[in-house]
Amino acid sequence: MVSRSGQQRINELLRRVQGTIIDRTTAVTVARQQDGLKRCRDARPVLAREGIVVLGHQNESPKVARALQLEVPKKGTFVSARLVGDDHYAVAPPGESTEPAPPIRY
Repeated sequence: MVSRSGQQRINELLRRVQGTIIDRTTAVTVARQQDGLKRCRDARPVLAREGIVVLGHQNESPKVARALQLEVPKKGTFVSARLVGDDHYAVAPPGESTEPAPPIRY
């Protein structure tokens, strides 16, 4: 979390703190920028290559969060999770191999 880049700090937060709601205050504090929520949205394509989805309150995100038995994000919050699976995805257990995340209409 020592990176000079707000985006890199947010990416690392979403890697390390999975399955927990990240609110606006946390995102702004970690990013050290007022656009912390945008940084969370911008993390999606980068983290998807690592199998991590960043779910918010719009489009398919709430449905996906419920299906994964994660807390459903409300407006201004996000939750990240690393997924595994082919047709049916689940939250990856620790040590599971990394594969790209499925496409989600966030």
